[in-house]
Amino acid sequence: MTNKEFAMVCGALRNRASNILDQRAEAYATDQDRLANFKEMSNRAGITQLQVVHLFLQKGLAVLDKIAQGKTPPGEEILDRFADALNYVQLMYAVYVEQTNQKED
Repeated sequence: MTNKEFAMVCGALRNRASNILDQRAEAYATDQDRLANFKEMSNRAGITQLQVVHLFLQKGLAVLDKIAQGKTPPGEEILDRFADALNYVQLMYAVYVEQTNQKED
């Protein structure tokens, strides 16, 4: 794969991930708190917000494990599964930043 092809593939993944993140924010977050869903689930489950997001990330990685083994899950958009994993890494980092008061420039 050339550098140009790699950039196009990664760009498509980032664009899809961004679209999914925005779509799901409408269902799971509020304008005031993008991480509201993880906070609610944390309270219900009695685990930390980071642990909640990590569980979702692990679920996504389990699907990617199947893909790596050549087992494409039926009815799954492959690009969406990779986009989900990317989004959960971003969401987990956002939870970490909020909890540790790490402000990004």
